Amino acid sequence: MPKKKPRSAKPLDSPASPATALLSGGPHDPLFSNIRRTIMEHNMFERGEGVIVAVSGGADLITLLLALNSIAEEFSLRLRVAHLNHGLRGEESDGDEEFVQRLANKLGLPFHRKRVNVRRQASERQENLEATAREERYRFLTNLAKRYKCRAVATGHTLDDQAETVLHHLVRSSGIDGLVGIAPVWEFAGIKVIRPLLDVTRRELRGFLRAIGFEHRTDTTNLDVSLTRNYIRHEILPRLERINPRVREALGRFAEIAREEIAAWEQEEVDWLGTYREHTDEGIQINREAFCALSPAAQRRVVRRLLMECAPDLHPTLEIVDSIRDLAVSQKGGRKRTLRGHAVVTRRKNQLVFSPWASVTRR
Repeated sequence: MPKKKPRSAKPLDSPASPATALLSGGPHDPLFSNIRRTIMEHNMFERGEGVIVAVSGGADLITLLLALNSIAEEFSLRLRVAHLNHGLRGEESDGDEEFVQRLANKLGLPFHRKRVNVRRQASERQENLEATAREERYRFLTNLAKRYKCRAVATGHTLDDQAETVLHHLVRSSGIDGLVGIAPVWEFAGIKVIRPLLDVTRRELRGFLRAIGFEHRTDTTNLDVSLTRNYIRHEILPRLERINPRVREALGRFAEIAREEIAAWEQEEVDWLGTYREHTDEGIQINREAFCALSPAAQRRVVRRLLMECAPDLHPTLEIVDSIRDLAVSQKGGRKRTLRGHAVVTRRKNQLVFSPWASVTRR
């Protein structure tokens, strides 16, 4: 029996399609106005900038692309669509790639793709699959941005992602820094990464696409509740909604407050590192005596910042941070803390040395 064809959306070039005006930068939907407000509030890009839009095919990133395309003329944006095929879902992954390419062609935007065997690379590097996929994704996006002189990379993190991240960090005991969740704007390899969807929910995005008759792809791995983030998404957050129907907004606001509080402490930390940090061929070293004189809270902040510099994919737990503090103050036991695949921290007579994993393996 022949397979049933999926229901097709209204053609983009059909005069009857509500998507037509949106794709050409027409009247703004309330959802697009919300996204535009987030962009303006956080000064995400300057007029005339080039922007790489990471598009997987899901509802979040399809809406992000449509929203940016709707304001591209107003801000003179030079948009490019990028898709990384992780090769984790076989034909389904290939279908995502074809879907995104067709959309980019219909919008008249340059399309860039790359295929990576993430499972094999994770095995070779002895890293977990998620960390490897993230590393490959950001390397691909930032390399594209540099090649085409684009200042920004736009990703599709939503308010749901923010809420899930805060809860995930909380249960992993990531410390105060983990509670800031996902920053609206941050830098990776010299490129600005922006998240214009942080103030909207997945429910709003899917509702919008349904309203305009627009299809999107579904990643079936997001349904696997054996993965911690999916369990939080499908089991924990719906239960918390019984206590507070606006729990996602509450967690998002909590992350924003935490980010503002932490920003107020950072200057003291920067000043200390300016005095006691030194870059070497091995990595970063700090004065151990001066470090031990800091308060426990200040020690944790310094350790987190140094780990962020030499191992950006680590996301250290409180246990990892405190183990490095113990290494610094103790005169007994081992002289090294190995964070396999990420970094090595070594105690010497009067230095604490933070070495990226790559530099350790080279030596």
